[in-house]
This record gives sequence, C-alpha cells and structure tokens, in this order.
Amino acid sequence: MSPIFERASAQAALAAHAASVQMHGHDFAPTAGEETISSAHSNSSRTNATGVMRVGFFQAKRTETINSMVFEAVTGAAATPTLVRYGIYSVNTSDYSLTALLASTGNDTTLLAATGPYEKALSAPFSKVAGTWYGAAILVVTAAAAPTIACALLSTANMSLPTHGRPRKVCNVSGQADLPASVAVGSMTSETGIPYVVLKP
Repeated sequence: MSPIFERASAQAALAAHAASVQMHGHDFAPTAGEETISSAHSNSSRTNATGVMRVGFFQAKRTETINSMVFEAVTGAAATPTLVRYGIYSVNTSDYSLTALLASTGNDTTLLAATGPYEKALSAPFSKVAGTWYGAAILVVTAAAAPTIACALLSTANMSLPTHGRPRKVCNVSGQADLPASVAVGSMTSETGIPYVVLKP
C-alpha cells in the first residue's frame, strides 16, 4: 500500500470516527456516564501495540454505577487477537501508581475488529466516585498488526507526565499477557496518545 493511500485511509477512518461520535451523542459531556477525555479532543489515533497496556488517567465528574466501557477503533486488528480486555484502575494520588484493578471486562477477541466503537460489559458493576482519579486501560495481545484506537494526541511524550499535583495523562505498561493487578510507577513509560473512553451506566 502506498504512503498516500495509507494517509487517505487513515483520514477517512478519523472522519468516520468523528461522525460516529456525533451520532452517538458524545460531542458534549453526557448527562449519564462519562468520557475520560472530551470527544472534541479525540481527533487522532495511535496503535495499541501488542502486550502494551495503555492507560488514560481521568478524574470522575459524577458518582454513579458503571456497567460497560467503550473504546473506538480507527483501524481494526489485522487478524483475530489472542486477548482484548478493558479495565479500570484506582490511582494512588501520592505517587500516581495504579493500586488495584477495580473492574474489568472478560477476554473478547471480537473487539476492535474493524472501524467503530466497541462496547463491552464489565464482569461486575463498578461504583465511580466524583472527584476520584482513575485509570482507564486497554490491552491487546496479538501476533498480527494491532488495532489503532481513537485518542487525543500530545505534541511530546513529556506532556503526559504528572504536573501540578495531578497524575500523568497517559502511560504505557509493556510486557503484559493480561491485565495486571496493579502497576508501580517504575513500570510506566510515557505515551503521546490519550485514549478516548466512554464509561456507561
């Protein structure tokens, strides 16, 4: 595939993502559930490399029970993965480590197969508390080309680091075969793509 065609395909996929966001009513803050970042900032995509858990940090806006999570594929996986899981972590606000896996989905290798949003029910409901920091995570394990997911793109990876008493915006955790129970700060590496995630009641 030529570079020009690849760019055109990526641009078309991003346009489809924008249309999907508007169609699903996520172009503004929802009255129930939560976007981890505004869909207005979700204007790019990043490959979710195999075995690399990507975590977007967010502060909850309201207290409610969450039953499912949505990530959006801009390009689908090239072949059926071995594992695709979503998860929500608690965040230690002293050192910004991920202290516990609070909720997660079961393995579903049909997720992220093509362009579009992919909703998956949590294995058990999760009680989100307003003002609390969380990490929304995704992990894909595959032997083929990994999917790309919708994100907000930072200009440099350094912009993802903790600032002014706030956790980092996003991180990667490499070498994972499944969602880990917790993640120490030393295992986190910087990343430029903050994933767009919707948490639904």
